Amino acid sequence: MIRLGWTLLLYLIYFTVSTQTIIPFRDGDTWYYVYENGNRVSDKTYQFATPFIVYEGNTAVKLNDKFGFIDAKEKFLFEPKFDSTAVIYGRLRAYQDGISFNVDVEGNRVWGEKVVACGTVGSAGTSLNRVIKKDGKMGVFYSLSRYDTIAPVIYDSISIPYGTNMIILFKDGKYGICNREGKFTVPITLDKVEMISNGGFLKRLAIYKDGKVGAVDLIGE
Repeated sequence: MIRLGWTLLLYLIYFTVSTQTIIPFRDGDTWYYVYENGNRVSDKTYQFATPFIVYEGNTAVKLNDKFGFIDAKEKFLFEPKFDSTAVIYGRLRAYQDGISFNVDVEGNRVWGEKVVACGTVGSAGTSLNRVIKKDGKMGVFYSLSRYDTIAPVIYDSISIPYGTNMIILFKDGKYGICNREGKFTVPITLDKVEMISNGGFLKRLAIYKDGKVGAVDLIGE
């Protein structure tokens, strides 16, 4: 019974310590991490430190003028080597030489495409679509909970009108329209697409094909 009591006590102590919130603390030009009670996590120091988000598991820090990632025990995933880093929805994001991309836990690039634009789907709490560019071509991927391709990287130009469910695609001199899930509502056959607004608010799209004019509403129909 006594042994069981000690085991339970040690478990509670471990659980309390291991689940404490870790906070970045600045002392002059030096940063380090402390628990909520003010005690330091370790004797390690950084040039810059970012907060831990509970579900992220890792966070970004700066050391020797380069950014990298550490876990909750302040162990580096790899040697800091980037101009900037961040943890976004559990994914490791790096910025180097003007290009933003994802990396794995060893610091290798996962997505090397340059992010050139982004837009939100519908209202708050919905997902993000990001426009990427590689080798002069553009595509769209769904970026929050997973990296599913919405439109492959084959287009000459892409536009995502804010507040709509539409993605305007341009390829080989023709336009088309798909929704935020990648389903085409108008194939790549249009000669021209124009945004029609009223008082600064987008109302619909005017579409042109073979000398004829039509219109598409905000959900792409």
